[in-house]
Amino acid sequence: MKEQATVQHNRNRKSDGQPMGPAGQRGSFLASFGNHCKGHGSKETAPVNQNRTGSWFHAAAGGNTFMSVTKIGPDTYSVSWVRPEGRANTYSDKGGKNEIRRSVSVRTTTDLVDHVANITERPTSIVIDVLGPKVVFPKA
Repeated sequence: MKEQATVQHNRNRKSDGQPMGPAGQRGSFLASFGNHCKGHGSKETAPVNQNRTGSWFHAAAGGNTFMSVTKIGPDTYSVSWVRPEGRANTYSDKGGKNEIRRSVSVRTTTDLVDHVANITERPTSIVIDVLGPKVVFPKA
């Protein structure tokens, strides 16, 4: 089963309207991407991402967040991300309690590796198909 979604990212911070650099725009992209992929994939870093060290990008997402985008087939990509313990958020004074790892496969006609690498020069929205069944993750 696949679910189609439009992933969007901001070029300017919501809080004050100031322009964001690549890490901030990747953080915005990852927030949208993660929301659309919620319940899909796995709660670990996919081996294909873990083993390709050149595929990792820094994203400002409440802390030093890292995401990996690896092409795994025609128009198909594995995306993994790691959000650190203690990360900040906009809805609470408490930091993120645990590290979060996720991996999901998507299909898109957009070159996703290039899109994330050069995000400041790319469109602010792309269409993806989230692949795989929706799963219910047990609470930790």
